[in-house]
Amino acid sequence: MKTGLQLVQARWALIALIACGSAAYAVPSAADTDAAAARCDRQCLIGFANDYLDALVKHDPSGLPLAARYKFTENGQRLKLGEGLWHQAGDIQYRQYLADPGRGEVVFYGALEESDLPTLLMLRLRVVHRQISEIETIVVRFDSGLDTRIATLNSSQPVIDSILPQSERSSRQTLQTIANDYLDGLQDHPPRPFPMTEDCGRTEDGRMTSHPASVSLPGRPAGCDLDSPIFAYMTSLHDRRFFVTDVERGQAFVIAVMDCPGTLKTVEIDGKTVLRDPGARRPREVLLGVVFKVIGGKLRWLQAFHVTNLPFGSRSGW
Repeated sequence: MKTGLQLVQARWALIALIACGSAAYAVPSAADTDAAAARCDRQCLIGFANDYLDALVKHDPSGLPLAARYKFTENGQRLKLGEGLWHQAGDIQYRQYLADPGRGEVVFYGALEESDLPTLLMLRLRVVHRQISEIETIVVRFDSGLDTRIATLNSSQPVIDSILPQSERSSRQTLQTIANDYLDGLQDHPPRPFPMTEDCGRTEDGRMTSHPASVSLPGRPAGCDLDSPIFAYMTSLHDRRFFVTDVERGQAFVIAVMDCPGTLKTVEIDGKTVLRDPGARRPREVLLGVVFKVIGGKLRWLQAFHVTNLPFGSRSGW
C-alpha cells in the first residue's frame, strides 16, 4: 500500500507526463501559422516578379501588393511607382530569374522595348509577408543591337541556371567571397588572383567581353582575368549589397557602385602608350548589378548590367 508521500509523487508524475505530451502535440500558435503563410519559395518569388512585369507592360501598378512603406528606384533615383520605364515599357523578349527564399529576394534580368527602342532591365524585388517592400531597377537604354544581345544572353543562360551536383557546390560564404574577390580586382591594380575556370566567360549588358586564351587581343587578358592596365580607370567599387545567394545553382548576385574619376588618360599596352577612349577620360559613376556563377569553387561565368554615365559622386539610391 502506497504512503501519502508516494501518492503525491505519483500524481505529479502523471501531471508532468500529460504536460509533456501536450507540448509534443501542441497546436501551432497564430504567430507560427502567420510565419508559415508568409514564407515565399522560389516559384512564389518568381511569381511576384512576373506580376510586376505584367503590370509594367500594362503601365498600371495599381494592382500590385505593395507594403505600406515600399521604396522604388530606377538607376539610383527614387521615383514614384509608375514613373520612368513604366510610361513606355512593352514587349518583354527575354527573361532570366535568380531567387533567394531565405532573404525573400528575387532578381529578374531581361530584354524589352521602351518606346519601341531596345532596352535591358534588371529588377530586384524584396517580398515580406507576401507584399513587395523594395523595388530596385537598373535600366540599360541603347539604340540598336537588342537581337544580338538576347542571343548572347541565351547562350549563357544554361550555364547560369544549371543546378549543380553536391560535389560542385560552394557555401554561401564562399560564393560571396569569390564575388567580392572579383570586384576587388576591378579596383586593385594589379589585382590579387581569384579562382576561376579556364573557360570563364563574361557578358556585360548582353555583350560578350571575355575571350579564350587562344585569341590574342592587345591588352586584353584571357577569360575573366583582370590583370591588365585597361582596367586601371576604375579606382574603387563600393556600396556592395548581396541579395541572392543560391548554393544549389552556385549563384551570387550583388549590386555596387564603381568610381571612375577620369584621371587615367593613357595606358601602356604591349610597350605602346595608348590614349584611353573618351568615356574612360571623363569622371563618372557606374551602377552595376552582377550575377556570378561558381562551379567547384571557381568562377565560371558572370553577367553584368551597367548604367555607365551617372554623375561622379552618385550613390545607389539605397
